Amino acid sequence: MFNVRICVNDTTWKNVEATANSMVRELDTNAMVIWDKSQKIYDIFDRTKPFGPQSQIKELGITQACSLYVYTPDYPSQDPSSIVPIDILKIRKFVLGASKVFNESKKSTPNAATSSQGLLTQKQQLENILKNLKPSDLVSQKLTNSARAIYTNLQNGQGHIYMLDVPELVEMFEKNPKMSFEEFFKKFEEFQKEMLRKEMLMSDPNSEEGQKLIQQKIDRQRIDNLYSQSLDYHPEDQIPVTMLYINLTINNVAVKAFIDSGAQVSIMSLACAQRCNLTGLIDKRFQGKAKGVGGFEKFEGKIHLCDVKVENAHFLCPFNIMANREMDLLIGLNTLRKHNCSINLAKNRLEFPDGTSTPFLQSNEIEKHLTAIDALTNYEEDVMDTADAPSSSK
Repeated sequence: MFNVRICVNDTTWKNVEATANSMVRELDTNAMVIWDKSQKIYDIFDRTKPFGPQSQIKELGITQACSLYVYTPDYPSQDPSSIVPIDILKIRKFVLGASKVFNESKKSTPNAATSSQGLLTQKQQLENILKNLKPSDLVSQKLTNSARAIYTNLQNGQGHIYMLDVPELVEMFEKNPKMSFEEFFKKFEEFQKEMLRKEMLMSDPNSEEGQKLIQQKIDRQRIDNLYSQSLDYHPEDQIPVTMLYINLTINNVAVKAFIDSGAQVSIMSLACAQRCNLTGLIDKRFQGKAKGVGGFEKFEGKIHLCDVKVENAHFLCPFNIMANREMDLLIGLNTLRKHNCSINLAKNRLEFPDGTSTPFLQSNEIEKHLTAIDALTNYEEDVMDTADAPSSSK
């Protein structure tokens, strides 16, 4: 078993555990072209080599840890067989530039007195190539295609897949999500040039900044590996957790209550109190403000003892009344402790000592409930705005 680092469509790197007998489709189910370093080792369009998704990677020469560039049909290219990784194009362009400088220097044979000056001039020319090297000069269409793919994903709300490797681009786009592709591409070019500078620093063992960058790269690889393991062995961690709601009845009115053991007190919205005909039981001597995560909220008063029916059992519960309508009813720690409730996640139920037990709601039921609450809130606000608006005189 060994790790294979894969860069799909010139975007982000990920780790895949493989053996020599692993198949190509285990690296990527849609792989059509694969490069290993500077050599193309897999091309489903090459009829001279009968490779396919079922081919074992040892047939491609992969028998140990390596880094591969993988391209799928999602990569924008008219001719998939002509795809070349961006990093390899950079190296080729640099070699051609350095060779050109070397050939130009050979045309004029310096004498002994000027040989050192000639070498210095040649070094300066090479440095100037690096200094003036632009990503657009290196990869042209390839860079544009890569930038276009990232830009499209960012527009579609998929920025999280780039947060580890290119957080600067994601943050820049989120600050100005309406930016044009031309604006994005300009920043993308600057980012690519900065990445090339960092690669050069990391190749210098005497560079303190380079050593820090190497450590950051190692940390990213570790994070990538943990993320890959999480997707493979703990996929449930990527799914949002459904909050705990139960059905209950107050004054013959069905209510969905949010169970929150992290809340110190139990809260009922004023709108819920009105629907349950409980406004006459609100003790306004207990008006005040409570500080929460979102700031201060106003208490309209308190219902000291409210008869709550869960399944076929009745329980007396205190509720602070809040004008905020975002949630009908919240059962806090004070009520849960008062009635010695148990939150049984294994059975997905709220249990009482007398044997009463009620199931927590499914996510679709909660979604319908919250949508209905939002609609009711918006309607009531519109009515209030209309009532407050000055009437026009004829």
